[in-house]
This record gives sequence, C-alpha cells and structure tokens, in this order.
Amino acid sequence: APDPAGQTGVGHVFNLGHGISQFTPPEHVAHLVDEVHSYSARQRR
Repeated sequence: APDPAGQTGVGHVFNLGHGISQFTPPEHVAHLVDEVHSYSARQRR
C-alpha cells in the first residue's frame, strides 16, 4: 500500500535516539544524516 507520500515498497527508519554521544561533533552527525539521505534516494530509484 502507498505511504502518505504516495510511495510504495519497503522503507526504513533511521533513528539516532540514545545511540549518539552528546560529545559527538555536530558536523559528524550532519555528515551521517546526509549519507542516510543519499542512501535512501538511491534505494528509491
């Protein structure tokens, strides 16, 4: 069934939650999020 955005197929949820230290440099987190977005975009093609 389509999701609210009209997409179909298998998806994933990436959740940092408590799995990241408060001392992690913000630029490292930003890089990780960018990589997840890039991966997600490739999977939707």
